[in-house]
Amino acid sequence: MKLKLSKSAILLLIFLMYFDNCGHSKSQFDSILPSQKKYVLLIHFEGNNCINCLSPLKLLRKFTPRFNNVTILFTGKDTQSFWFIFNNLNLDAEYISFSDFTKLNLPNRNITPFVYLINIENNRIIFMDNLPKYETKFNYLLSFIHNYINN
Repeated sequence: MKLKLSKSAILLLIFLMYFDNCGHSKSQFDSILPSQKKYVLLIHFEGNNCINCLSPLKLLRKFTPRFNNVTILFTGKDTQSFWFIFNNLNLDAEYISFSDFTKLNLPNRNITPFVYLINIENNRIIFMDNLPKYETKFNYLLSFIHNYINN
């Protein structure tokens, strides 16, 4: 016995199967970003960025203990100058490869330095913008993140 379905019933089944899979499969962020926490602060910069433009990143050391729900990740092209800057920042942060970063297909991924705050559980970008060049503005950004994740 063959079951005959109308075109609209078939489309409805396809629609329901698609959304059912989306609800149970890992998100694009889950599969690439190594985090057991709810949020990821992803900072993208290149070795050719000026070191003074990246100096506000040193403020992360002060905020890291307050970011108990956040994994801090850095990415950039694997060059000697990138690692020189990364190591001089002396931060307790992880690195994801540039190829994994490009797989995320994030908006503005060609702009550096750039900051993303990502909610891993909800598969959403909460915040994204250029890395502020001045410490006061970066401090405001870190305060915003702290307030957002604790509310």
